[in-house]
Amino acid sequence: MLVMSGLASLLGLTQLLYVGTYWAPEYAFPLYRIPIGIEDFLLCAFFYGGIGSVLYKVVSHQTYIYRSATRTRSGVSVRILPLATGLATLLILTVSTHANIIYTTTCGMLATALTLVILRPIYAKAVFANGMLFGILAVAILAIVNSVFPGFIEHTWNMAALSGVTIFAVPIEEFYFHFAAGACFAVAYECLFNRRPIASA
Repeated sequence: MLVMSGLASLLGLTQLLYVGTYWAPEYAFPLYRIPIGIEDFLLCAFFYGGIGSVLYKVVSHQTYIYRSATRTRSGVSVRILPLATGLATLLILTVSTHANIIYTTTCGMLATALTLVILRPIYAKAVFANGMLFGILAVAILAIVNSVFPGFIEHTWNMAALSGVTIFAVPIEEFYFHFAAGACFAVAYECLFNRRPIASA
């Protein structure tokens, strides 16, 4: 969790793509002359890196001890090809369409997860389950926040740019995005650091 949190915290910079197009959050700790805040880095570290990388393992009561796997060409492909496919998908959709950033990045992450499953079918269950759990968790959290602070979502999200479909007042795009993110992070540690489980309980 700590390793993935540290890596995912860097994704806070990607909020530069979302602020003003997908949503317009108000920051308690804004960064000087940059339309993002410290909260973005903390959110990415805690939620995406920390929770997103272990959610399915925790819910399914799986405990792993990791050991370095044998380095093979297929192992290198699993680390590089899914990410390259996702970035290529994102770039192509961004250049060829006028779709909102939430749709292009969701498709990019889904392409990453799908490529990973094709290369390593053994990860299919973890990828799908982690995506579902992460999507449900994100919607639940936002629904609770919006119920405590009525109007929070309408005030913060650019609803005119979205489909208008909601789940408990939460844009359906949040479920799609977090499903894709959860699918990507499900076995990210294993793939990035060439690890495999040698014991479970």
